[in-house]
Amino acid sequence: MSLAERLQPLFDRLPEDKRRARHDLWQQLMDEGFPGRKHERWRFTDIAEAVAETPEAPGPARITLPELDGLRRVGFINGRSDGLDDGERQEAPASGISDASDLVNAALSATGVRWDASTADAALHLCTRATAGSVHLRHRVHVPADVQAVLYWDDHVAESAGFGTQTLEITLAENARLDLARVHRNQAAPVLLRTDARLAAGAHLRMTGFDAADHLSRHNLYVRLDAPGARADLDGVYAPYGEGHIDTFATVEHASGETISRMTFRGLGMDKGVGVLTGRVHVHRDAQKTDSDQHLASLLLSPRARINAKPELEIYADDVQCAHGNAIGQIDRDALHYLQTRGIPHATARALLIGGFAAETLAFPAQPAVHDALLAALDEALQHADWSTA
Repeated sequence: MSLAERLQPLFDRLPEDKRRARHDLWQQLMDEGFPGRKHERWRFTDIAEAVAETPEAPGPARITLPELDGLRRVGFINGRSDGLDDGERQEAPASGISDASDLVNAALSATGVRWDASTADAALHLCTRATAGSVHLRHRVHVPADVQAVLYWDDHVAESAGFGTQTLEITLAENARLDLARVHRNQAAPVLLRTDARLAAGAHLRMTGFDAADHLSRHNLYVRLDAPGARADLDGVYAPYGEGHIDTFATVEHASGETISRMTFRGLGMDKGVGVLTGRVHVHRDAQKTDSDQHLASLLLSPRARINAKPELEIYADDVQCAHGNAIGQIDRDALHYLQTRGIPHATARALLIGGFAAETLAFPAQPAVHDALLAALDEALQHADWSTA
């Protein structure tokens, strides 16, 4: 049975007006099928195989959502909104479908947040929780010209949650800036995430992400730089533990000349965890004066953990500066020995080295409270590391 066939009852449960609006999307999914291991971009991750049966409908839950100083919070608990104005409710049929994997969310998403940032409303805390059933949300964020905004997306999949999807669509107008931080923790079910950002001239996206999971999570990150002066800085840490599997496919499209991208990711493989990272940079034929740099690095903290990291450059212009680097290893024994000779116990010294390796990638100066939340998520994940390992 295909993934679409297993999810058919979820589509049938949608209100009649949504089913009519999404009929063509659902039929396209049925016709094309969901990509599997035979597709190059999915060869390490099989979502369809992980969804063994039809997930249950989302159920109610009583959860107290966190609040952060300086940010207005809107929340979704098992798909039900909390603190959302009617004007911010994303109810329109999904748009901007980018690939076959996005069809699932486009067809099944019930709601989401639609946020038009402004100087008067420039900081938002999007808090999403799934504890029961299959939850599908689609969010849209627009930052107008010359506005600087902060978005913190805090996502947690726990308890009895089923297969879920979320898509975040971002548009930045001329000279707009968005500082985006995202924390994703998955303890329960296969999850498919997508972030899709389009940047106009002079726009700047700075994204800092942290993913931890002892289940399967796939994040498709797509950024398109459409005009001169657009810039994207993408930083992230992924930390699979237990038997978790985290797959991030990050793509930056330099569709215009005189654009800049920076990509820095750190991986922490614990227990039997599997981390997969593909960093792809595509420089279009007319995108002269492109400046792009990738730095990928990972630590294997367990002999049973696995990391697959792959930088990709696809360049069709000749006047560019593009570079990449990739390294996978273990704790530096010389650095560990140095700290121990200064009287620091072995486990503490190891924790300092691991924390320092990952924490520098989680800097978020735009909002100190969000920076603290990123570091707290890292500390929580590192509790699963075996500190006795040399």
